[in-house]
Amino acid sequence: MRVGAVNTNRKENTMRHSLTKTVTTCCFLLAAIVTCQAAEIPQNVLDMSLEVPQLQTEHLDRYADEHRDMNMNLGIERTSGGRLWATWISGGDDENGFLVLATSDDEGHSWSEPRLVIDPPDSAVGVARRVLIGNLWTDPLGRLWLFFDQAMGAYDARGGVWYTICENPDADWDGKAAPKWSTPVRLWHGSLLNKPMVASNGDWVIPLTLKHRGYLQYGLYFDPQKKLAARFPKEYWEQWLNLYHELDTDRGAYMMTSSDQGKTWERRGKVVFPHGGGDEHMIVEKKDGTFWMLARSTDGIQQSFSSDGGYTWSPSTRAWPHRTSRFYIGRLASGNLLLVRHGRLDETTATRCRMTAYISSDDGESWTDGFVIDEREGISYPDVFQHPDGRIFISYDRNRTTDAEILLAVVTEDDLVAGKNVSGKIRLRQVINRAKANENILYRRRNEATTAATIQEPLPDNDHKAVRTFQGIPSMTVAPKGTVWVTWYTGGNDEGADNYVLLARSRDGGTTFEDPELVIDQEGPVRCFDPSMWTDPDGKVWLFWTQSWFLCDTRMGVWGIYTENGDDERPVWSKPVRLTDGVMMNKPIADSKGRWILPVSAWYSGGELKAQDDSQQRLDARRKGASPERGFAAAQCVVSSDKGQSWELAGQANLPWNESCYFSTEHSILELKNGNLWNLIRTAHKAVSSRSDDGGKTWSEFTDVPFEHTSSRMFLGRLASGNILLVKNGPIDANTGRTSLYAFLSRDEGQTFEGPGLCLDERSGVSYPDGYQTTDGTIYVVYDRDRYQEGEILLARFTEDDVIKGEFTSENAKKLITVNKLTQ
Repeated sequence: MRVGAVNTNRKENTMRHSLTKTVTTCCFLLAAIVTCQAAEIPQNVLDMSLEVPQLQTEHLDRYADEHRDMNMNLGIERTSGGRLWATWISGGDDENGFLVLATSDDEGHSWSEPRLVIDPPDSAVGVARRVLIGNLWTDPLGRLWLFFDQAMGAYDARGGVWYTICENPDADWDGKAAPKWSTPVRLWHGSLLNKPMVASNGDWVIPLTLKHRGYLQYGLYFDPQKKLAARFPKEYWEQWLNLYHELDTDRGAYMMTSSDQGKTWERRGKVVFPHGGGDEHMIVEKKDGTFWMLARSTDGIQQSFSSDGGYTWSPSTRAWPHRTSRFYIGRLASGNLLLVRHGRLDETTATRCRMTAYISSDDGESWTDGFVIDEREGISYPDVFQHPDGRIFISYDRNRTTDAEILLAVVTEDDLVAGKNVSGKIRLRQVINRAKANENILYRRRNEATTAATIQEPLPDNDHKAVRTFQGIPSMTVAPKGTVWVTWYTGGNDEGADNYVLLARSRDGGTTFEDPELVIDQEGPVRCFDPSMWTDPDGKVWLFWTQSWFLCDTRMGVWGIYTENGDDERPVWSKPVRLTDGVMMNKPIADSKGRWILPVSAWYSGGELKAQDDSQQRLDARRKGASPERGFAAAQCVVSSDKGQSWELAGQANLPWNESCYFSTEHSILELKNGNLWNLIRTAHKAVSSRSDDGGKTWSEFTDVPFEHTSSRMFLGRLASGNILLVKNGPIDANTGRTSLYAFLSRDEGQTFEGPGLCLDERSGVSYPDGYQTTDGTIYVVYDRDRYQEGEILLARFTEDDVIKGEFTSENAKKLITVNKLTQ
């Protein structure tokens, strides 16, 4: 039996600009990954980035706000006639990116739908082509310039800065009189994000950068949400990472100039800034004629100076600490300098927050105290123009993939100097555009993440295996007559919105496994993950899983289905039911009172993290540590007294956020012989335990456990003998990381565990065990290995006596049984 298909509506619902992609491309990619044949990208495909991009000004309905789910700000400009133009990137800050322009004829109070889109079609061999990075500029002749870059993939080590010029940007939108753009011209390699400026000698100056080779890896490995292993086949990676070495000596941040009003351009000197960060540099001319170049880096804002017209530059130094993000610096009509950045001049903000504007009247030697334009998180990428009446217009973006807003602030120089509204002309947080595919994110979470996933059988013409580059986190159970069921989750390159659950079985006692026969998936950016299996006291086989908006929406929900005929050829599964908020990874138990108890995790209840899978934001949040307003992660005890018909929260053990392994507790609950409940919990550093003597309503303070362990899931279960089985990484007294997997016994209710234990797998990269004991005494333990390469789901079969002896000696004992692997 072949494996089923990923829900093909996922890309459509997340929109990107898949509207321009072809089924032929997808088929080619799947075939390329399955066959794993060495491949070379044809040169004519690589050179598609040199083809003149098409400017789309008609039939733009498919780019309307309701069809786009991402906005990243590029720039804003005013024409000589008073029209405002704004441009931004939609589709993605990656190989999906395309450029959008809109206009306002009432000084930014209202904005048009897209007026122009640049969205080049992809190649037919799976290498995407995108337009990303650019800006708008009204030159001294009144012409409106649009700069942008075009490249293959997220970055191809060459890129290319293009420009198109509109000589009638104030024309009406009626046929022949509409604004007309020139045929785009390729200026040179690289990219340009920030505005040109006019030097005191009349030269036009643009900041252009040819990024370093490290950006070639962007998208290939780092972003789990974008399926780039499928969009960009692995067979091409070696060639891709070695493209255009002949340009390596040219890489850096340049000053380019034109002395003939843009007819020709000269590339002058460059600066190779340390610490990376993309450069995104800006150039201003100081009053003494020195050029001052400032650039984004991972070590704040870097600076360099040139006293010979930009041909040579001083060694770079750090100008200010700053978050790794775009900033703005420019000369105002008053002669003062304007700086827009995140936070105070002496700080690196933890996130992209507190966009603040500063004025310098002494050419950058000192600055005002600052005026906060927008204090919220998720704001970034400011661009500025100054109105002839002196007002300052600042565009920026907010929460690119959720709120997806391009915003406008209008202030005056007097306001910025005073640090408050003294002009009465301030306008803040005005919306230029909002990509509405993700509008009202909480509503979408409620109606998508809380809508039942599709339970489907595999389709023979679409193979899940072709698009899997990550899998792990398994669970298992055994039906009453011996059918062994194993589940795990997979999909995409990592943990994120592309994840879905697979289910497979063995009919020969766990010796061989069939192809997965059930797929649990949900349309849209809804993640199905952390499955768990259990055979209840009545013999029903249960499959539980969690649904979340993107990686983690701070609520999630545990879902369940069951079958009463788990040993049949075609089991009949119940309809999916949402049982409770939270995440459940480890098995339920049935206690001595007949209650069913689910160990449900509440992942960080503070709600500060956004729904998108923004790895940098996650990292920043982790670094902040715990505080009362950030909430706790909780190891919950959720109970049913009616055999699963209804569920309620009995109580929970709270962990401070910075001790809870960031999101999870992955706890197991066991009933002790005295009737107390034992909660074994994973933390960021080790395992801890808590106990309840009132059925899970209240829990004791955390105590250490009688073994060492890494920050990873464990398995804890009661055996038929009354002893407790523990499966963990490494020897009982060692924290080995996710290396080696051992089984241990406790005969004294978890007070001690006997060594040396039974080694189930001595290799590295083994983790996340789950187990089950059948009535004949056979113990099964499933686990994963090397999630991102081999992607193995493995099974060990043994007995309690094998654990005592520390060897696989029983008749049917066997280790390293393959359930499934990515490469099979």
